[in-house]
Amino acid sequence: MDQRTQLISKIKTPDQRIRVFISSTIHELEEERKAAQEAISHLRLIPVLFELGARPHPPRDLYRSYLEQSQVFIGIYYNSYGWIAPDMEISGLEDEYRLSEGKPKLIYIKKSSSDRQEPLKKLLSHIQESDTVSYKNFSTANELMYLIENDLALLLSEKFDLPNTEEREPKKAILSGTIPVLRHKLLGREKEMLELMNMLESPEISLVTLTGTGGTGKTTMAIQLASDLKNQFKDGIYFVALASITDRQLLTPTIAHAVGIYDNGKQPIFETLIEWLADKQVLLLLDNFEQIVDAGTIVSELMSKCKTIRILVTSRIPLRIREEYVFQLQPLANPIEQQYISTQGIMEFPSVQLFIQRAKEVNPSLPLDEMNLRAIAEIVNQVDGLPLAIELAAIKTRYLPPLELLARMKKMLDMLSRGPRDLPERQQAMRATIEWSYHLLDEKGKSFFRRLSAFPDGWTLESAEEVTLFDKDLDGDILEVTEKLVDVGLISYKSLAGVGATISTRFNMLQVIREYALEMLNASGETDAVFSRHALYCVDISEKIVKEMWEPQWISWSHVFEHDYHNFLAGFLHLLKKNELESAWKILCFLNMLSVTCGRITEAVQCLDKACIWDNRYSPEGNDDSVSLKTKALTFQSSGLLRFFASDYPGSISDLDKSILFYEKAGDRKEKVRSMIWRGISGLILQDFSSMRFLNEGISGAEQFNDKFNIIVGKNFLAEGCMAMGEFEKARILIEETESKSRHFEYKFLLATSLVQKGNLLLTTGKISGAEAAFTESISLLDNISIKAVRGWMHIGLGFTFMKKNEWLNARQQFSLGLKAARESGDKSIAVGVMLGFAGIAAASGKEKEAANILGAADTLAPIAGYITHCLYQWVIINTKQKLGEDLFATEFANGRKIPIDKAIQLI
Repeated sequence: MDQRTQLISKIKTPDQRIRVFISSTIHELEEERKAAQEAISHLRLIPVLFELGARPHPPRDLYRSYLEQSQVFIGIYYNSYGWIAPDMEISGLEDEYRLSEGKPKLIYIKKSSSDRQEPLKKLLSHIQESDTVSYKNFSTANELMYLIENDLALLLSEKFDLPNTEEREPKKAILSGTIPVLRHKLLGREKEMLELMNMLESPEISLVTLTGTGGTGKTTMAIQLASDLKNQFKDGIYFVALASITDRQLLTPTIAHAVGIYDNGKQPIFETLIEWLADKQVLLLLDNFEQIVDAGTIVSELMSKCKTIRILVTSRIPLRIREEYVFQLQPLANPIEQQYISTQGIMEFPSVQLFIQRAKEVNPSLPLDEMNLRAIAEIVNQVDGLPLAIELAAIKTRYLPPLELLARMKKMLDMLSRGPRDLPERQQAMRATIEWSYHLLDEKGKSFFRRLSAFPDGWTLESAEEVTLFDKDLDGDILEVTEKLVDVGLISYKSLAGVGATISTRFNMLQVIREYALEMLNASGETDAVFSRHALYCVDISEKIVKEMWEPQWISWSHVFEHDYHNFLAGFLHLLKKNELESAWKILCFLNMLSVTCGRITEAVQCLDKACIWDNRYSPEGNDDSVSLKTKALTFQSSGLLRFFASDYPGSISDLDKSILFYEKAGDRKEKVRSMIWRGISGLILQDFSSMRFLNEGISGAEQFNDKFNIIVGKNFLAEGCMAMGEFEKARILIEETESKSRHFEYKFLLATSLVQKGNLLLTTGKISGAEAAFTESISLLDNISIKAVRGWMHIGLGFTFMKKNEWLNARQQFSLGLKAARESGDKSIAVGVMLGFAGIAAASGKEKEAANILGAADTLAPIAGYITHCLYQWVIINTKQKLGEDLFATEFANGRKIPIDKAIQLI
């Protein structure tokens, strides 16, 4: 069948919805049949039931025809076996079950205190012995409706090719570019690939370290391996780049960031990472581990707590931990005695194939005659079969034929081999090849190349120009010099989406090449000057971007500058080392805000600790003048916001109070307004309603300065305070104003938060349809936002809205998405909200004891997680208590409170 025919075969007319046949005795289970119909209809499917009455066909012909036209069979049984027709030996109930052979079956057995009819007992015994049938017990019609909705939704996702299922499924990171894409097919590694695949698929092996000399192709091979294994790890494969990491403390947050966890600082990031990975089948590819090899203990602990993960490490040296299996990657096979090999035989060697592949890219007309092939064979022998060295050599065929290239290469390598004698032979070969490429550059190119080593994690043309052009020796077109470095293979580039429709080109160099560039920079005596230029460039950008942090373009810019995170971090650390605190703190302000947007709060707090901002000498009462008043004020403001998003509200209040005092001393009323607003919000969340004076004063100031962002933020939270005090009309007026302003301001994040407040108000006041619309729009606005906690609360709000409408399956789906956000952010306050939702669902489906257990566990977790009691909390408790009774509720609630915190969330 061709692709077009396959596509057409999937297009169904609107009437072709899946039919679900309901089999049960009619009079005995009338209420349950209605519940089943309702559950099936909620899923937009067609319930099919056989009812007695005047029909033009015999009963057996009728239900047999109905069954043939149905795709799923549901059987509901209680005590009665049903009527046996005169010409039948079994009842219609059992006949329907037998006729459903080959269809997916869901069987539900109502709990019974009286005797079941004997034929029904035999049928149920036969069903329970079958390994192809799903069956469950239930007590009430409501519980049955919940079970059918849940089980049928799961069955459909597994059994049927429904339209647009690909769009409904969340995309794994592997599908969104987490794994780098190889430009070329991997050559000559078939045997190694097979061995490594067998190791990673073995249940006894959790960690494989791929070692080898720099330039042997460890990263390339690991990426190819990850691509080949993508179907073996149902929860994805994640590439974690460690080339720019030199501090072992950054390993955990770097892994967390790579897998998509939003680090909100509310709990140790290692704990969040473990909770997220604990039940997942993933492969972590940790690339360039050699710089933090002492962090192997972290890897070991991660594997001990997450039994289903696999880890593939690339490193020049082993981690030397107990679980490690080391795989030594050798260079590619070479035609060492090529004079005894035919030209066809030479071309079969992987090292020669790699050389030809890369040479043809720069010189497509290169003739592969015997003279050139034997020269190529000798070249790959000279560089010892190292893939990177082969590529660097092959690029030079743009200018030189292989025979002339070989002659020059021998002379150059002989000269360069007089370098460091303490390096192993293969490392000497790799170093000599890089050095050979370096010496092909003119003085301008050499200077530019070594100065680029100041960038630990890539650069743009604009940033390279600012950092490297600080004297006359590099005057001219920087693009021309860049092209030369690309031509000789010392740097690479890729295009990234920028702000709006712009495309940004970023350049980078391999770690082994950067190490050589750093060595050359040190030898030139320019290290301090270049690194200082790099740091000052980071200061300049930080100041510009922080000024725009209250504008709509902030979110877009923050995503662009996330690529430069490690560059800013390096600049901050360099200035701190030189005790240039004013400049270091300016970068710190930007890192704080970038960390909030991108979920790197643990790393930001580590930077705050390094800067010692909480030292008494930097307090408003201190006499330190190494940092200006405005920079101190802005730093404490950004730190207060950082701690706010980490739910450290007392810490946020402390920092914001200092910020307010510094702004007062500096006479900056406009910036003070922002600190006032966030000071009021922090106090309000702690239910200190006296903090509303900060909010009101801040909002008045924001209106005076036409600070749209903070007017909207302030009034949004003021509305929340009004709701908490029962002043719903005041809240409504404030929310209508903030929604209107947000729509005109074109700041999606602010509009989304206004809609969340609107949804909360409408839900609280019983206006369910409006609440559903508000929550749904808010979620659509922030489809790709990295602050996962915000999305979590949106899903919880929508979940409670569906609960109020008795749409239990939809509610469960929203709470599940809320739980996903909680796990991806480590925010247990969201988990508490989710637990309340699932408790409400359990109570509605006849599982009142389980609901009380969940509520008890949530009550224990709430104060630890920082969950602020919401009116919906009381609604779920009251509803469960009414169904269970005061005494039994108290007992089960107390039992739930005894459940350990680490097990509490598992209840749902």
